[in-house]
Amino acid sequence: MGVLVVAGITAPGHTIDMAIMHFLLFYGGVFALIGLTAAVGVGLLASDRIVMTPSGRIIAQAVHRAVSFGAVGFLIIHIVTEMIAGRSQPADAVVPFLDQGRTLYLGLGTVASDLFLLILVTGILRARFATVRPTWAWRALHSAAYLAWVLGIVHGLLAGRTAKPYVDWSYGACVAAVGLALIVRLLAVSRTRPAATTRTMRASPTAATQAP
Repeated sequence: MGVLVVAGITAPGHTIDMAIMHFLLFYGGVFALIGLTAAVGVGLLASDRIVMTPSGRIIAQAVHRAVSFGAVGFLIIHIVTEMIAGRSQPADAVVPFLDQGRTLYLGLGTVASDLFLLILVTGILRARFATVRPTWAWRALHSAAYLAWVLGIVHGLLAGRTAKPYVDWSYGACVAAVGLALIVRLLAVSRTRPAATTRTMRASPTAATQAP
């Protein structure tokens, strides 16, 4: 942003600034949603223990973190450009349901952004959560990403101008991508549990003989 301000001092720089701001105003939110969709999808796939090897999961988790940072970057750009354009107030970026006229859908976007920032911070502090009881606290907080993602979809489709058909298609592709990743995750979990039970039965002859 600082570069844009400096470049705007000259007439050509001002023209370039306006073009960039116009582009980010229209597409910053779309890029943020695509990035967040990728982060959610990769996060789901990174937890797979059937197809992916341990080294593959480590790489996937690194990609998940990198994509998450990039998506939050576009989210911040989206919020800032909306405020610069006068379409949103600074308080609306933090406190939901304040804006008059677009209260519901703009507020849903604020809730989604607040949740994503909370998830980002707790993800960075994951090691510290390992020593906190109950141990499921971190997973419960991180699972809020699914709710935030859904709210982001609704906000993107209904908070602003009427979406072009290609935007609707892109949002539909986001939903399909996360849905596919979720199916893979559920299949992995359903296959892991019987395998774990079989290993336990084989490791415990007593349990095997007492099994009905």
